[in-house]
Amino acid sequence: MNIRKRTCEILTAAVYHLGVFLLLASGACAQVEWSWHVSGSSEPLNDVIWDGDKFLVVGEAGTILSSPDAVTWSGQASGSNQSLRSIIREGGDIVAVGQGGIILTSTDGVSWSTRVSDVATFISGIAYGMGRFVAVGGSGTILTSPDGVDWSPANSGTTRFLQAVAFSDGKFVAVGASGTVRISTDGLNWSGSSTGRSEFLTAVHYFDGTWLVGGQSGIMLSSQDTQSWQSQLIEPYEWIRAFASNGERILAVGDAGIMFISFDGEAWQTLSSGTTAALGGAGFADGQFIVVGELASINPEEPVSALIATSPIAPAIAWESTKLTVSEDAGELVVRLLRSAPSDT
Repeated sequence: MNIRKRTCEILTAAVYHLGVFLLLASGACAQVEWSWHVSGSSEPLNDVIWDGDKFLVVGEAGTILSSPDAVTWSGQASGSNQSLRSIIREGGDIVAVGQGGIILTSTDGVSWSTRVSDVATFISGIAYGMGRFVAVGGSGTILTSPDGVDWSPANSGTTRFLQAVAFSDGKFVAVGASGTVRISTDGLNWSGSSTGRSEFLTAVHYFDGTWLVGGQSGIMLSSQDTQSWQSQLIEPYEWIRAFASNGERILAVGDAGIMFISFDGEAWQTLSSGTTAALGGAGFADGQFIVVGELASINPEEPVSALIATSPIAPAIAWESTKLTVSEDAGELVVRLLRSAPSDT
């Protein structure tokens, strides 16, 4: 990766108010440099996790890839040719779910076993909380398991497709077709939450006290209590497929290579991904964001393969409630402060 110098000019003002000087700032330099890696897979990739000592990626046609550094990847035999859509690790258990009710489990990310789900529909999302795995899918399907091996159905209260599920802040949130959001505190009993939207919702994430939901046409929903939802449409209005966060910022990715980054889940900045390929999964681990997606040509010297990209993320400067990105890659960054005259207002 080439090292480049970038200069960010930030307007600052010293303001005296109620006996306190405040340093106010506007502007940011949040250009992210992505390193592209050859996955070696000819199948689109859908999700990525860190299992404690390596990255694991799942994709179409039963694809499972592993890597200790997100650079060199090797394929693992899943024993299935079904599409794998979501993967999670909890303790020593790794669970992947997908097409035709497929559920795979592993303790090392290398050897995989097929489990009985007793459903034939697509299982598209999985989460863990309250001592159980919760998987969601087509026709409002919800399955629960204490160990990833034995699965039982739960009544979701809807027949709409449920695409994704997450657990945080003491509750599960599942999202899906026609603006559907379902809520549960135990994974067994579910209730509805009205969003006032009709878009297909495909991603859900909890970030800094706020639930975020993304989906069709660039829809972005946010809520602090999972009952009252605020909505916005983010240009270029492409489908938002996945979120990832590192505690101080959150990344959203989706179709046509879209990438957005935010410090608060409300104001989003568009990033250049360098590709128009669909990005289906994202994660943060080992000090870097990682995204995965469909087939793309990284450069003329490399073969076309399912794309994998990483970006190390540096800390941010915080001034009062304002955060400023210092650096998004290994390059040198120069920050120039332009001070205005002090004001009594």
